[in-house]
Amino acid sequence: MVDKVGRVCLFSGLAELCEKLAQSARLLRSAAVLLASCRMLWASPEHNHYQRINDEGRSQLDEAAFVAAWAAGQAIGVDEVIAVALG
Repeated sequence: MVDKVGRVCLFSGLAELCEKLAQSARLLRSAAVLLASCRMLWASPEHNHYQRINDEGRSQLDEAAFVAAWAAGQAIGVDEVIAVALG
């Protein structure tokens, strides 16, 4: 479980660094999926950070683009997350 929590932090951190909003949304979705699989709640600072990044991306992308990117992030692994972050 510690590995999953670490990946959640990694994915959300990479999402913040992405210059492309669709990529950021994909990474945030991956973080959300992993978090749900951990059956844990984030502490407020981490959750607030995640929510801020998510809200910024959602407000800057049109709804269809956000939904498509969010869906694409449903089931990607660490290697693909890194590729998305670098792409």
